[in-house]
Amino acid sequence: MNHLNRLITAGCFGTIAVLSVGDVRSQPAAQEVAIDCNVSSNNDGCETTVSCPAGTTIHSAVAACNLEFGLVSAEQLSSIEQGNLQVVAPSDHVEEGNCWIGSNSLRSGAQVIEGIEGQTSVTIGCQEHDKNGGDCDIRGSLYCQ
Repeated sequence: MNHLNRLITAGCFGTIAVLSVGDVRSQPAAQEVAIDCNVSSNNDGCETTVSCPAGTTIHSAVAACNLEFGLVSAEQLSSIEQGNLQVVAPSDHVEEGNCWIGSNSLRSGAQVIEGIEGQTSVTIGCQEHDKNGGDCDIRGSLYCQ
């Protein structure tokens, strides 16, 4: 049970209120683990498994995908809310590009990442097909507690 104690002191310049909260149990700070997988000139794409540190599980994630060329920029990634997967550049033939986190798969647009909370690791990846070989990048963070 939370207890709230108040101490109010009158002084020359007004009233000062001091609040203290006891018996509050807080969650440990989330540990951030980088998501990063990219490939250039390879239609097979890239895939890797990202794991939380020992003793922690996935709380949430955020990721951005570039399915045409180049890398996801820090600015693009910072514009995406935690808990979401977003394609920042779809393939020029949308049906030929794909990125994923666990069972969350996306060719364009954005979606909420589901089904990874409580796991210790997750598979991430991207793939894009071109005549000269595909280029793709998935970048972001897992948040583990």
